Amino acid sequence: AVIVLCAAASLGDGAALAAAVVFASFVAQTSVSVVPVALAVTGVAVGFGWASGRAHSPGVSSLGGRRVLSAALIGLVLWLPPMVEQATAEPGNMTRLLQFFVSAPSRGQSWRDAVLAWGDVTTALLRPGVELPWGQAFERRGSWGTTTIAVAQVALLLPLAWWARRRGQQALARLSLLTALASVVACWSITRIAGAIGDYQIFWMSAIGALNLALVAGTIAGGATADAPSRRRWLLGVMCVLLGLVTAATAVRGLAGALAYAVNQRDEEAPRRVVAEATAEYLARERVTRPLFRLNATSWLQ
Repeated sequence: AVIVLCAAASLGDGAALAAAVVFASFVAQTSVSVVPVALAVTGVAVGFGWASGRAHSPGVSSLGGRRVLSAALIGLVLWLPPMVEQATAEPGNMTRLLQFFVSAPSRGQSWRDAVLAWGDVTTALLRPGVELPWGQAFERRGSWGTTTIAVAQVALLLPLAWWARRRGQQALARLSLLTALASVVACWSITRIAGAIGDYQIFWMSAIGALNLALVAGTIAGGATADAPSRRRWLLGVMCVLLGLVTAATAVRGLAGALAYAVNQRDEEAPRRVVAEATAEYLARERVTRPLFRLNATSWLQ
């Protein structure tokens, strides 16, 4: 959603810019892993929108100062709590984030491991076994072959953007460029993950991979049916039916997994409660105010 809204904002759509600020703020404040992509895509979109309209490109208008100011005011309201924390804490959380991403010595993943993980997750929809993350270490299922496909799909977005711009399809051109940018920044952000890569830290990149594939496949399908409107309608209908079937099957499978997880949690709640109550009684009896718990890998899951 952030990428699509930013693509519209880069064409001078003020309402899309305001919505992009809301969505980008939401994802950035929800998970630190999305901060680099959200910042890069939003910043480049504003730059495009500010400069492109002045070039008088067909189908492109400029983001005027009033539109940018309105979006900035919305962003100010949404970021007021983090800004207050930054001003009152020493060091503030924003300072810590800047140190983590930029100024701190590199202690994360190697580029090789980052690219392999990025290639695996951005091509996940092409392979069976896509699962929602639940907090375990990321297990790579792809190979250098899938990574090559991931690199190829991003590389194809650049000539696609050029082709779309030549045909006057400015929205498609901007969306392709911003999706390619998001893919590259997402890959870099993996290098900042310290320790083992968690599945929850990179799973969101599969959405960017889906957008990559959709842009490439949609452009090819559109070019193949450019002179045959009836064939295009037929292809669109088939794609909608397939998408509906896949979505329904995925939903059923996801609900079944959620039910099994809930039942398992219910069955394990009783022994957890016994341990928790016994621990609370011990802390109260010994008047412990600042307990330090040492948990092994097995216990921590409980």
